[in-house]
Amino acid sequence: IKEPDKTVFLMRAVLDCSMVVLMSDLYNAPYLLSLYCKKECPIGCNYPIATAMTPVERTTLKLINLLDPGKLEDVKRELISIAEDGEITEDEIPSLKEILDYADKLILTATELKMLGSQVMTDREREVKAK
Repeated sequence: IKEPDKTVFLMRAVLDCSMVVLMSDLYNAPYLLSLYCKKECPIGCNYPIATAMTPVERTTLKLINLLDPGKLEDVKRELISIAEDGEITEDEIPSLKEILDYADKLILTATELKMLGSQVMTDREREVKAK
């Protein structure tokens, strides 16, 4: 079994989510939590959740690109245009879908950063305790 497949296989064998929390803590592998939520939880599987950690430089560049002031201003203007009359009309649906796709990308990138930061902080705490 390939490495990512092993993780999914093992997580399916362990149905109790508290075990996944313990494994994540024990191995300092925060991605196990999101992987479990995305693959096993009937609620989490419907939400944008990052399931893999990417290098810090890649995550940072993705986030900076997504938070570009020009992009944010475009999204803000479009959202105001959609919401100003208090209803979402049929012709506004494609724009709303684009905004929701953009929000999903932000959420995915933010969860990548959160996992990365969590792992680094836990590593640092363990180093301090070991001294």
